[in-house]
Amino acid sequence: MDELLCVLMCHFNFLYREFSFKIVGSQYLPEEFGNAEIRMENDSVAITLTIDHGEFGVMLRPLRADGDWFTLGVVADVLNDRAMNLSYYNIAAMLLRIYPRMIEAFSPEKWESTRRKLLRRGGMPL
Repeated sequence: MDELLCVLMCHFNFLYREFSFKIVGSQYLPEEFGNAEIRMENDSVAITLTIDHGEFGVMLRPLRADGDWFTLGVVADVLNDRAMNLSYYNIAAMLLRIYPRMIEAFSPEKWESTRRKLLRRGGMPL
């Protein structure tokens, strides 16, 4: 959990500083390879930052869309954005770059269309 909190504070602090995200849940499973997750929400979006078997991941969904979580890579692909190197810095930069487009794509008016595109691009609701 320490590593994930450090990643949040060092690389993803814009989530709470600029976009008003609040931590709404967390989980740490030391018996399962130290898996950890932090769930955050603002008025529009839910984000989960995870470390699963040592691998870092970001999952997203509109706040109102219960059950449909998509990886940042699939969301970025639908929004025509790609990161070459998946360092924490580049993942944070990609999320910051796509955030305005993501808010629009996740809006109630556009969500069903966006969801279909996410599913067609290989995104599976998690």
